[in-house]
Amino acid sequence: MHPSFARAWAQRKKAAPLVMGAAVLVIGRQWQDHAPTQLAVELDLGPAHSEATRLEVSYLAEGELVRHVSLRYPEGAPASVRQRVELAQGRYRVLVEGELRDGGTWARERRLEAPAAGTIRLSCGPEPRITAGTDR
Repeated sequence: MHPSFARAWAQRKKAAPLVMGAAVLVIGRQWQDHAPTQLAVELDLGPAHSEATRLEVSYLAEGELVRHVSLRYPEGAPASVRQRVELAQGRYRVLVEGELRDGGTWARERRLEAPAAGTIRLSCGPEPRITAGTDR
């Protein structure tokens, strides 16, 4: 046996806690990066918000559905909708699909990155309807 190897082998009990501590730190850091964090998301529905009666909100990562929320507003949606969503670190596509009182639909796609500090605001409401005036 080589002398330096014999010396290292003799010191293994002293080094074991250091090696174990380093392994715990590395694994803990990797787990922390992938652990879900709670985000505050505010969907701004714009001036035509009261015409919206249904919202389908999907959070997608790399094309896979991660979270989905279905909201109904028979009397019309508020100007903004706040949500708490748990997402792991990464980039997400947020797909908001809605239905209007008159049966019309709209869809908006936005992006967000987690984690994020504060409230993430996404503008995603329907386009305001333009009503034509009457000609005389």
